This record gives sequence, structure tokens and C-alpha cells, in this order.
Amino acid sequence: MYGVYGGYDTREMGTGSADTGVTVTDSKTVDFQQFAVGAEAVSNQWSIHAYALIPTGTTEKQLNSHYEGGALDTVGVDAGYQINDKTKATAGYYHQNGDLGEADGSGASAALAYDIPTISPLASKSPMTMLLKPVSWQPSTGHSAI
Repeated sequence: MYGVYGGYDTREMGTGSADTGVTVTDSKTVDFQQFAVGAEAVSNQWSIHAYALIPTGTTEKQLNSHYEGGALDTVGVDAGYQINDKTKATAGYYHQNGDLGEADGSGASAALAYDIPTISPLASKSPMTMLLKPVSWQPSTGHSAI
């Protein structure tokens, strides 16, 4: 099966006190908007999903008296393999770019999911999925200035 998708959403970022020892004032909640597009190919055993998240509007906003927040352009790909009828392995890679170059970087993830059958007759008839030890790697090519 092949598919394409697209969407638009708003992401809210709220701030509170900073844990860096810096006293901040004027904390705000700001919104960022983005388009999401992607394509996928799925079979009974394999799946691959490629996607892009594209910010729109104002992409850098003041969060409080000391810090700014920004939306990130993101592209990524995730692949999955159905090991057996209950176990699926997935791995992914993404790259992000910010307007100021401070948050540029890449990341990877891996997961192993196992369907646990329902034990209680009072529980839902559908199986539960347990995610086993997801791992994530996120090196940064940028720096942070305080």
C-alpha cells in the first residue's frame, strides 16, 4: 500500500521559571504553526515513512525576559519491520534546522514493540502494545548561548 498525507497544526510552547539559575520575568505562552507532508509505503512485513515539517508565519518568538523559542524545519524517515505477528522493530532518522542555526542537528531513534494479549475479561478485546526500551540519539551541531 502506498500513501501520501498532509496537514496543518498549531504547536503551543509555554514557559515557566528557568532551571539554569537565571531569573526570568514576563513568561509567555506562544504558538507556532506548521505544515506536515509525507509519503509512505507499507506491506505486511515492511513499512517506510518519509516526512517533512515546515514552519509557517513567525518562527522565532520571545518566551520570557531572557529566552527565545523557535520552530524547526524537520525532514525525516522511519522504517519498520514486522518480525512476527506480535513484534515490530522500527528505526528512524531526522534532521532539523532553525532560523538562527542554533538548534541545527540530527537524531535517530529505534524501538521494539510487542503486542501483549488482553488478560482480563473486563478489559478491551484489543491487544495492548508495549514499547520496549526506545532509544534516541541526538547529536547537536549548534551551540547554546545564555
